[in-house]
Amino acid sequence: MPLHVEVVNSMSGASILPVEAAAAPANRRLVGSGDCAFVFKLADLYERLGGTFAQAKAIARDQLFKPRARAIMIHDGGSNVLYSGFIMKRGIVDDEAGTLTLNTNEFRIASSWRMTAGVNQVRNGNLKATGKSPSAALRLILQRMMNGDAAWQFPLDLSVLADGPGNIDVDANWYDTLQIEDLLQSLEERGYEIDFNPERTSSGALRIVPRIAPVIQTTAITDFSVGAAKSAITNLKVDEDATQIFTGVLGAGGGSGSDTPFAFAGNSGSTGYPIADVRRDFGDMHSMAALQQATDAEFARYADLVEQWSFGINLDAAGLGWEHVAIGRRVRLDVRGHWWIPDGQYVKRIIARKTGLNGNVSVEVQ
Repeated sequence: MPLHVEVVNSMSGASILPVEAAAAPANRRLVGSGDCAFVFKLADLYERLGGTFAQAKAIARDQLFKPRARAIMIHDGGSNVLYSGFIMKRGIVDDEAGTLTLNTNEFRIASSWRMTAGVNQVRNGNLKATGKSPSAALRLILQRMMNGDAAWQFPLDLSVLADGPGNIDVDANWYDTLQIEDLLQSLEERGYEIDFNPERTSSGALRIVPRIAPVIQTTAITDFSVGAAKSAITNLKVDEDATQIFTGVLGAGGGSGSDTPFAFAGNSGSTGYPIADVRRDFGDMHSMAALQQATDAEFARYADLVEQWSFGINLDAAGLGWEHVAIGRRVRLDVRGHWWIPDGQYVKRIIARKTGLNGNVSVEVQ
């Protein structure tokens, strides 16, 4: 399954040029916090660009690989995009081939570039709504992120986010000068996951599809056997983490001193764990309902041992395509004879994926 590397315009998503990378170890993560360090040999690139050495160098430096203004995507030639990220750093080694490394980050990083209003219009930064559904609240926030002239645009497809009623209030005051990222985190604190899934359109452009749900996962499921003679699964690893188990969470809302609102969540009886209480600050929350929701979600997140599995998958051996290892895809693992995991069937979802240009893929599931 050959993979393709393509440079795109960060703001429109339009394709600029397919390129050949020497390496591209891509990390795609749920919530969009992944990265990839693309490696190019400039000698090969300049030959393809044509013209004089100086002309090719100028194109690569000032146009093709312009940081932030350009993104790079890895795709399968169809609609499946394995990774896309903004060019954030460039590093050049003056060796025989001219090795260029481009460090990229997934789309989520752009939410930290934008406030609820431009710096010249800060007093227009109020963003308020009541009784919104999760998708409607996310749509409202991302619309504000895209508000403005062409320099504010990104290839976000907001049509997938339906408007509708719910129990979420958006309450951003202009004088708090909040970033869009602050508002996304506020939704996550209430127990929702947010992801920005890259796709490739029929015209070859990149588009980013936002998703929000308590648990982002597919209804479709892929079956794998573990321990069988010809299993497509390799090197199944289990990580268990108890460092953040809490038996009680105290949530502090917006306020100061004795006026600070508090909510709590915790176990009603013994769990077998020693008592471990923690305070969490939700300074942008003034509603007791929102504060209690965030506190409950934080407790649910850390009430027990976090178990994460990771393994490699030979897609060719399994006769599967890239859509079967999409972020959020559910997998059913039939485990037999593992050193640690009891025999049985386990349904989990993919929360992270690592790919290389050679088609190698490994995933993390929970």
